[in-house]
Amino acid sequence: SRTIGLLAIVYVFPAIAAAAMIPAARRQGRQALSRIALVAIALSLMLQLDHTLRGYFTIWPQNPVVRFLYQDDYRRLAADLDRRAGRAPVAVGGLTPEQMDPASMRLLMADDAEAEALGFFDPQTALLLPAPRSGEGELWIIVPDFVTPHPALEALLGSPPLDAQAGRGESYTRYTLRADVDPVPDTSGPLAAFYAPDGAEHPLAYLLDVQMMGDTITSGESVTLLSVWRVTRSSETPLRIFVHLTDADGAILSQNDVLGVPAVQWREGDRIIQAHDLSLPADGSSGPYSLVIGLYNPDTGVRLTPGDPPGGDSVRLSFPLP
Repeated sequence: SRTIGLLAIVYVFPAIAAAAMIPAARRQGRQALSRIALVAIALSLMLQLDHTLRGYFTIWPQNPVVRFLYQDDYRRLAADLDRRAGRAPVAVGGLTPEQMDPASMRLLMADDAEAEALGFFDPQTALLLPAPRSGEGELWIIVPDFVTPHPALEALLGSPPLDAQAGRGESYTRYTLRADVDPVPDTSGPLAAFYAPDGAEHPLAYLLDVQMMGDTITSGESVTLLSVWRVTRSSETPLRIFVHLTDADGAILSQNDVLGVPAVQWREGDRIIQAHDLSLPADGSSGPYSLVIGLYNPDTGVRLTPGDPPGGDSVRLSFPLP
């Protein structure tokens, strides 16, 4: 995308050579050489034209980087969303959910209200289950072909309790879920409620559950945890989730700081499933270990305060998880 502007200048140089060659041959009275030069130039232009047409209209548009930069998959998705009959809540996956993805869909969709209602997330690390709408019995999760979901999240979509039904669009996979699906069934309540430092009376987000993928853990290997959240409103500042694996003395052995659903775009009732990949200690010790989980502003480092249980700036869980 940065070199394409140089093409006009690059093509000037063979044009200068061709423009100088023919008059020079004529001045020397070499008409045969002049004709040969004309034929050679014509043939080279024909070959270049064929190369350009194939490159520009066939090869270049299929390049995955080009398709992403020019949002081709979103163009096709936008057309499908404008044509759909229902108005089920939609979460759209992408690589830049903070800015580029929402802006692209607003430009590409004809229905401005539906474009504004979309939720955005990064499938490489997270899933967004958008808040149900009144009267809608399902919700959609869209994963474009240019992004690969986290393996644990992809597996979760096809298994209970989500049991998503996968369907194919022209350039994306659409997962259909029940609107009332509960990612944490049979729970006794949230693990913690996190309050923003703005002094609001109600929590900004609830930590519902933390799950470990797989039944065994191995020293020196990695383990994937899934934290499940329900949010009540958008945040005024960016946020990240931190997960620290600590030893008995509180020293951090491994950590993961990520949030694949921009907090400034949260909507009341949204549910977020966030994947965290942690490396386990290689010394073979059995611990005891703990997980420390919380939310913080990456610009300032300020942590949100959990209100249940009260106090502190994080939630501590035993590891391995029961």
